Order: sequence, then structure tokens, then C-alpha cells
Amino acid sequence: MNTTEASLFCSSTTTSNSAARDRPLLYADLVGWSSIYCLVAIPTIIDNSFAIAALTTRKILRKRANYFLLCLAIADLLVGAISVPLYIAALVLWWQMGESANPIRKVYATLDILTGYASIFSLTTISVERLCAIAFPLKHRVTSTQTYHILICFIWLLAAFHAGVYLMHVNVPAFPRSVFFFMTRFSAFLSFFVLCSAYTAIYVKVRTRKRKPVNENQADATMGQERVLLEKSFILSVMLIATWLPFNILTFVNTFCVDCVDVTYQVVFVVKLFHFLNSFLNPFVYTFRDKEFRKILLNLIKKMRIS
Repeated sequence: MNTTEASLFCSSTTTSNSAARDRPLLYADLVGWSSIYCLVAIPTIIDNSFAIAALTTRKILRKRANYFLLCLAIADLLVGAISVPLYIAALVLWWQMGESANPIRKVYATLDILTGYASIFSLTTISVERLCAIAFPLKHRVTSTQTYHILICFIWLLAAFHAGVYLMHVNVPAFPRSVFFFMTRFSAFLSFFVLCSAYTAIYVKVRTRKRKPVNENQADATMGQERVLLEKSFILSVMLIATWLPFNILTFVNTFCVDCVDVTYQVVFVVKLFHFLNSFLNPFVYTFRDKEFRKILLNLIKKMRIS
């Protein structure tokens, strides 16, 4: 979830002038962080490519909920294939030319906002869809496939809207400078609130639901499914907090208390690394833990080895 503004230093404010930004970045640090980001980008591309390959099989797509997983995997693949390489390139050019003269700064920031918000909106939609499946199973079953398609289009249009507002923010002098900051922070925190609330509601619903008498095998299967669902809910909540909450805290501190905290480059690069790691970890939480998915994935790998 890479909801960063144009600055390489994760700032969404136009007035920031932290003293840390006037310090030179050592060449060793540049090489080291660029290498770390490369080591994140490559496995992110690989695991999300495998996820997309498996999610596009006919058997998996019979479950319409997997449409949103496919949307998430595409967004995360773009993070690894586009956002991270552009971030590295922008970092190198910033080191050579300075921030104001960086020729790809706006390109990087626009695509980073697009892919980052597509990922976070996909995560939020998945949580709400899972809650509807648990809380309103009858209505959920009769939901049309067209509704899923519309929601996926809305996810990308909303992400593109945020990227468009950013372009107005940096290219139109008369555009209010605070609009972009408050809009992105509101969207991020609202998504965070909805996702955590949805998984909390799922946890409560599963724990308090009255179960009909079933035989022992059915009971074991039901308990196993619910245990996996609860484990996944807990992992997702913790992972979301760990990967992108530090960024938003840093952004608020950098915006409203510019001189009270001396934020170094190293801190900013670590926070940005957490964002990129989220796109790497998502397939393991959403797809690779599923038995049916793992079976299809192993078959795909076997076919690749044979060919």
C-alpha cells in the first residue's frame, strides 16, 4: 500500500522543510537501499505472478470472491513491477540531480498512488465481501457477477481519481494545496477502519453464531474453516497495521510538526520498505494458505517444469 506523494521522502505536505533532507545521502546508503528494494521487487513480482496464474484458472474463478483476489494480485504485481523500480530510479536521480530536477518524480508518484490505492481498496473490498458472505449468506449468494465487475471497476477508478488529484496538486498552482493531503489521509484511514471493523465483525459473528446439530465430520470441517478464517483475519489486521500505519503517522508528524522531530532518510526508507513488503506478503495471506489454490499452483509448477 504505497500511498506516497511525489516526494521520495514520503511527504504529502507542500511546506515540509525537515533539516534531515538537507543532508547528503552517502553512496553506500544509496547502493544498499536500492539493493534492498530490488530484493523486495523480484519476489513480489514472482509470487503475485503465480497468484494471478492460479486465480485465472476456470476452477478458481467459479468462486466470484476470487475476482477481488485477482484484482489485489494485479495491483500488487504492478507495485513490484512498476512502483518499486521507479522508486529506485527516482532515488538514484534524486541523488544525482536533486529533488526539484528529478525528471521522473511525478511519473513515479502518480503510478505509485494508483497502484498503492488500488491495493488498499482491494483489501478493503475483500474484507467487506467476506463479512457479507458470513453475515448475509442468502443475499450474498444471489449477488450478480456484474456487481463484482462494477466494484472492481470502481476500485481502479477511485485509485485513478486519487492519482489525478495528485497531478492537479503538483501542476495547477491555484489548486488548494491541502486537498490532496487530507483526501489521501481520509481514504487511507477510512479503509483501515472499514477493514479492521469488518474482520472484527467476522470474528464476533463466527464466535457467537448458533450452530445446528451436525455429524462429527461436518463439525470438524466447519471448525477447521472457521479457524482458518479467524487466523487470516488476525494476520491481516496485524499486517496492515505493521506495514502502512507507520507511514501515515510519519506523514502527519512531518506535516503538522515539521521542526519537532528530526526524521532521517533511514527512517523514511524503512517506512517505505514496509509498504512494498505488504504487496509481497498479501499473496501468502490471501491465496497460498488455501488448499485448493495450493493444489492448482503445484499443478502449474509441474507443467512449467515439464515444458
